[in-house]
Amino acid sequence: MAAFQTHVRDAGVAGAYLQTLVENERAVRFFGRMGFRPYGETPRVPGLRYRGDRVRQQTMVWSARE
Repeated sequence: MAAFQTHVRDAGVAGAYLQTLVENERAVRFFGRMGFRPYGETPRVPGLRYRGDRVRQQTMVWSARE
């Protein structure tokens, strides 16, 4: 992740975004430690379930300028 972030900064890009699932708590925590922050709504993902429950999409953003 650090190499990716360095590449983004060196390329002069403002930042990056990704999408994971709210229910994937480990991923949300990992990306949070890497500087990504939750952004926007968390809509349900049609047709996708985890342990019988519907799941929600989590968009996260990271600024290369911070």
